[in-house]
Amino acid sequence: MKYERRLSPVAILLLLLLSTTTACGDDGDDLLKKLGAIDEVYRRSVEASGTVNSIFAHDPKLNRLITFHYTMIDGRQAIEEIEPKPKFQKEVSDATAFGGSFRLDDSGRMNVVSSTSSVFLFDKDLCGESVTNSALQVDSANSVSERDKSYSIWQYPPDNTKNMYYSLRLQFSMGRGFSPYITAVESVSPEDSPHGAALRVDAIGSCISSAQGKWNLLVVPGDSYLVREASFTIDGASEPLFSVSNSDRLQEGDLLIARNARFQLGPNSIGAVYEVATTSASMTGNVELLKLVRDRVSDNLPAHSFVEDRRTDPPRTYRIDEEGQIRGDSAASVEGEAVRPEPRPLAKKPGFQFLIFMNVAIIAVIVIAYGVSKWRNAKK
Repeated sequence: MKYERRLSPVAILLLLLLSTTTACGDDGDDLLKKLGAIDEVYRRSVEASGTVNSIFAHDPKLNRLITFHYTMIDGRQAIEEIEPKPKFQKEVSDATAFGGSFRLDDSGRMNVVSSTSSVFLFDKDLCGESVTNSALQVDSANSVSERDKSYSIWQYPPDNTKNMYYSLRLQFSMGRGFSPYITAVESVSPEDSPHGAALRVDAIGSCISSAQGKWNLLVVPGDSYLVREASFTIDGASEPLFSVSNSDRLQEGDLLIARNARFQLGPNSIGAVYEVATTSASMTGNVELLKLVRDRVSDNLPAHSFVEDRRTDPPRTYRIDEEGQIRGDSAASVEGEAVRPEPRPLAKKPGFQFLIFMNVAIIAVIVIAYGVSKWRNAKK
């Protein structure tokens, strides 16, 4: 089911005015207000699908192409990422590949445990992540069958920012969503670009955490103020924390975003590059996707779920058995309580800081990106 909030006449008029404004008519405050107004329209209702090609120069074995589905409805966001299927191998040079579970059975099929999908939820009452771990059999013709599966789930307070990176690499690649992270525009200057008349913008702000830094943007007013280039550098750092550039247009009714993008995290030598291709998008909200992700993270946990709830201190851990009952609850005096226990008060301390602070920012981000990718390729 699709959720569609029709744009008001005011919003439609705003988009029309913004798309026809010339570059010379914008000062810093004006530009930030326009970017904010457009981002608010997309925040209310949007969905997109496509692919992310992950490229790790320091370890090409981690490279992979995933499929994504994304939606945002009134600021509530959900992402589903589908991992590539494993390929048949008789031998594996990396002993840790597939979580160390690689083997051939008597029929010559490869038996592996692999992460087949991940979902991310950013909701008003919680954030969360769920990874589907599948026991797979792969024959020599690369036909894949699933024997069993389990779920690894993490739940966080709603102000947690640990996984926001997965959302931002999609939003920023589409050329939208920057305004919430910009505090003030310092300078605006006209610039010719391959995309037409543009504005080169220097600004100050942050990226999720309180660590302040410098933004540099290339904005094209004639394309509904689409952001074609952006980089963010934390104060004191010598290189950008991330940079993004995009090309081509994807237009559907009032929607206008970039179709293809290159999102780089960290420096060339040890950084990760994500090539994002958005194949379809519209200004509708995908309620079914939001419900699917919400169920997998919190509301309707499937059997064989292993949960770590970090909304409490210390974190609460438990599993869901085949009958849908909670077992091994670290916070329960007895086993077998209902699947939906009374909500516990959220931890009063602030959400986790985004990746890193100050001078060690880039190094820590790369470590995290590398570790997550390595973990997902070697998940038991």
